Amino acid sequence: MIVRSALTLLLACSASSFTIAAIGGVFDDPENLTHLPESISPGQLRAVMKSFSKATGLRCSGCHVGEEGQSLTEYDFPSDENRYKRITREMMEMVTAVNDDHLSSLKGNKRINCMTCHRGIAEPHTTVQVLNKILNKKGIEAMITRHAELREQYYGTHSYDFSEAMLVTLAERQTERQPDHAIRILTLNLQHYPDSFQSHFMLGSLYQQQGQTDLARQSLLRADAIQPHPQVKQALKALESE
Repeated sequence: MIVRSALTLLLACSASSFTIAAIGGVFDDPENLTHLPESISPGQLRAVMKSFSKATGLRCSGCHVGEEGQSLTEYDFPSDENRYKRITREMMEMVTAVNDDHLSSLKGNKRINCMTCHRGIAEPHTTVQVLNKILNKKGIEAMITRHAELREQYYGTHSYDFSEAMLVTLAERQTERQPDHAIRILTLNLQHYPDSFQSHFMLGSLYQQQGQTDLARQSLLRADAIQPHPQVKQALKALESE
């Protein structure tokens, strides 16, 4: 089976790679092609493989039988032993189905490709999902450490979300079950976004629930200074009445 629309899309995304010659002949006379045409040129095949690598952050060893640092001429490219190669074929079918069966009728020629979901990482989970999983399994300290690592490596790219709203969303998931965790997360967010209205407002509410009146007042006053809002004023009034 040849998924031609997927190939067309991949080549369009990697047009800049066409002029780069295949190195060492590893892209000549490919074997065991199931979703790419047997007539594909070495330059086109290399462009497709580069698009996969760019989208997932993986190198050749991620999907093929071979080891990192090994010469590409020693890889067993025809082999299907690596399960990620089989998964890639399934993903190509999925992309084709979404584009042809669901997006083709939309105006503006809407299309998706591997980068749409993967954004340069192998497992396309959202940042909130990644951090929430670590938080639930390993605790708040491990989550904060992982956030710092991801920020150090990926900040400025589109792989992970480091916006103000991301940690607020993560904190919202913890407000009832682990309010102390929510406070730590919001405090972390304020290190990067000191004028985050939502972070200050949520902190004020959490501190108030815990009976920490002074901290609650400080957070709510800061929120009110950033963005005057009826709910903040109501919370301050309730705090004063207490």
